[in-house]
Amino acid sequence: MTVLGVLAVVAGVAAVVYAFVWLCRPEKF
Repeated sequence: MTVLGVLAVVAGVAAVVYAFVWLCRPEKF
């Protein structure tokens, strides 16, 4: 796998995790 491929996968996973945390954050936060 190329470096760009690895970066794309890492960026995709990070985006999914960030979105999941943002959607599931407590109201007080």
